[in-house]
Amino acid sequence: VPLITSSIPDGEAPRESVQGIYKLIIEDLTYAYTTLGNTSIFTGGANKWTAGGYLGVIYNYLASCKRYHTSKSLDFALNDFEWVNETEMSAAAETVLKDIVENSGYILVEKAKYSHLFRETTKAEQYKECLFLAEASNTITDEYPEISNFPIPSGDRNIYGGGYGRLKPTRELYLSYNANDIRRDHNITGTYTAASIKETVGGNTYYIPVAAVTGSKINRCTGKFRCIDPKEKTIPPSATQLNYPLLRFADILLQYAEALYFTGDEAKARTYFAENRNRVVKDGVNVETLNTAYYKADFVTELLDERRRELCFESKRRIDLIRFNKLEEAIFSINLKAGNLNDMAKDMQDNYEYFKIWMPLPDRQLALNRKLIPNPGY
Repeated sequence: VPLITSSIPDGEAPRESVQGIYKLIIEDLTYAYTTLGNTSIFTGGANKWTAGGYLGVIYNYLASCKRYHTSKSLDFALNDFEWVNETEMSAAAETVLKDIVENSGYILVEKAKYSHLFRETTKAEQYKECLFLAEASNTITDEYPEISNFPIPSGDRNIYGGGYGRLKPTRELYLSYNANDIRRDHNITGTYTAASIKETVGGNTYYIPVAAVTGSKINRCTGKFRCIDPKEKTIPPSATQLNYPLLRFADILLQYAEALYFTGDEAKARTYFAENRNRVVKDGVNVETLNTAYYKADFVTELLDERRRELCFESKRRIDLIRFNKLEEAIFSINLKAGNLNDMAKDMQDNYEYFKIWMPLPDRQLALNRKLIPNPGY
């Protein structure tokens, strides 16, 4: 994008390089991290730890893009990462993320309330773990977010609070979970049906989707997020007051593990895998069961697997695959003959081109500003 740092816009400003843009991002986040208070004036607003969390994410992003040569083969100078000092970036990530882990006060919510992170009316639990949220309004207005297409279980929204189920989880995602991991059956569910019973959570009623049928493409849903019984809503049934997590403490722990690994402490880094899994292992099962089932000799492979299991449907996966240069591998690892697949898996494979790691610039913007250079391939 063009880099505008004054109040007077320049309609013919050329594109700035990735290096120039991230220099400004790091400066802004560093200022916020060192200036903001530990808490925000408004509940759920950005604070010191929000800025620090994103700073750590950015440092890890840049370090991984350099190490794994993201976009280098495209030979496009504006989007090049060869300027990054990956050793310095990982060290900076380790420092800021350590501060958050040890001093921020954010926690992993307890196992019994794990589902509260993803429900419409359990914001008190979200605030314990989420450093930042896309917040819905708490007052009645004329406009609300709408999540009928994704990522809630399929079902009649006027009866159960369900959605259309336009996006399905892949069979590969389902199989990445061990049966003793509560996240599997929480995140990947069946639909809402007449057999769905109700439960009370935080004083509100929710329908429970039926369990996923692993041999059926139709009856498997992105069920991580849940809306209340529509009869209890004061807003339209199609709308939601859900707070969508943008940065959770679970993500911070995995980002910290990544930084520790790349600064030379793999043993300590793996302890954060165990900490993250300890709150999702089924009652009566030792966390070592999950540690053993999920172990990969290659740390990065295990890191990406764990991030996929914990952060699925939270808009993290694509960026993770791009920054470790594994997007192509992941797309073509989906077995189209296995059945029980995301409906769009074949489309992803048929339309894959490496240059699509970058988005196209809109034609309208290219027409308005002839100094803008399109991304390669478009």
